[in-house]
Amino acid sequence: MVQLLGWAFFIVSIWLTIYGINALILTLIYLFRGITKKDKRALFPPPYFKWPEVTIQLPVYNEPVVVRRLINSAARLSYPLDKLVIQVLDDSTDGTTSQAEEQVEYWKTRGRRISLIHRSVRSEYKAGALRNGLEHTSSEFVAVFDADFIPNSNWLKKALEPFFGSGGKSIGMVQTRWVHINETQSPLARAQALLLDGHFGIEQRVRSDTGLFFGFNGTAGIWRRQCILDSGNWHGDTLSEDLDLSYRAQLRGWVFWYLPDVVAPAELPTTMSAFKIQQFRWAKGSIQAVRKTVPRILQAPVGLWKKWEGLMHVTGYSVHPLMVCMVLLSLPLSLVGRQALKGLPMTWLGIGTLGPPLLFAAAERSLYPGRDWWKRFTWLPLLTILGTGVAVSNTKAVISGLLNIQSPFQRTPKTGAGNAVGRSGHVLREPVAVDSVTWMEFALAAYAFVVVVIDIHFKNWFNAVYLSIYCAGFAWVALATLWEAFSPWLIKTLSPEKWDTQMD
Repeated sequence: MVQLLGWAFFIVSIWLTIYGINALILTLIYLFRGITKKDKRALFPPPYFKWPEVTIQLPVYNEPVVVRRLINSAARLSYPLDKLVIQVLDDSTDGTTSQAEEQVEYWKTRGRRISLIHRSVRSEYKAGALRNGLEHTSSEFVAVFDADFIPNSNWLKKALEPFFGSGGKSIGMVQTRWVHINETQSPLARAQALLLDGHFGIEQRVRSDTGLFFGFNGTAGIWRRQCILDSGNWHGDTLSEDLDLSYRAQLRGWVFWYLPDVVAPAELPTTMSAFKIQQFRWAKGSIQAVRKTVPRILQAPVGLWKKWEGLMHVTGYSVHPLMVCMVLLSLPLSLVGRQALKGLPMTWLGIGTLGPPLLFAAAERSLYPGRDWWKRFTWLPLLTILGTGVAVSNTKAVISGLLNIQSPFQRTPKTGAGNAVGRSGHVLREPVAVDSVTWMEFALAAYAFVVVVIDIHFKNWFNAVYLSIYCAGFAWVALATLWEAFSPWLIKTLSPEKWDTQMD
């Protein structure tokens, strides 16, 4: 039994180490290879260039705090008015629709080709809305912005560049980088900013630069219409319709492009409950996409390296159930004095722990050269704690995705990031429901604390420090969720006139 316990821990450790080493490999590729795609882009726009027609799709569902801001920013894009079409794809059941209608009418009077497409039945969620909108436009290119984004006026022209450079006819999608308008708002926002910077600063950049599979991030990207249709259009059978379509398109030969220097400002989730909702949807959706994508990747006529990296990409959220398994196995291992691990090459597995820190350091150094990158990197311990703490919720999402348990597309609550602040200074947020996941987080925090005490008693210092991270993470996530649920005095309701109504 003791030996079986040791082998179980060893296998879980190897699995986690693989993902850590993969992060290290991507970082080393970035550091030693650099970006090569820049020199492939022709000067843009060339003489006598005619801008193509572009449709901006704005899918919204019950977003009264940010819908005005979203529509206003899309309408202010610097682009020929006769070539710009804006679709507000509204599935709302609250007051969002009336606000959207008001803004649509406002911009119509100022010459914008803008329309509101409202669906009374929210079939297939965001994927269904995007597919429905596509049926109402014939534009050659289609850009997508979620409700929490505020595209800069010059975003569209810059995002179109790769389509008209060398080899541009084979490009099906261009993704731009997210930046964060409220990253200094709280420690939670700081940790999220660091997490996303790692993704956009290294992962997306390296995958795009080396021709590996990578995904559309669901927003702040622009598609060639022909690519969407040729790849089977948007499917609503997963919660990650973006990842699903991305792989279907690339497996049909379409090239994806990432522009790290073109940014799209967006709002980060401001509460722990909102962050968990977002992560649950991303985790479950990606695992649902695994069921569809992995067989196609294995059968694709591409090299083994590209297949391997595709598998690493789509299965990334599997690290969370592995982390929970590590915690659960730690108590019996501590009680038997770690004898179960004798003879197993555990020391070499530590190399995997170098991957994520180096990736985040390289990302911050790349995106924010100078002194600022180091200040941002100092938030890594908090991100580590957050990443472990959300493991319970994401484990539930992974299991739900593997078993194909149906659940609704739950939107991430928005606050307006500064434009929806009450007189007391508290940010507008939505009521929070405490579920079984929160109590499991408390239970695992206590469980990890017991292991820490035992390891300190037996002087297993390394393991004590390691488990203390899990203890702190589970406790932080659980306590923050409870605080948000039982502090109604922080909930502010604003009348429509208090929302962002700034016009040009």
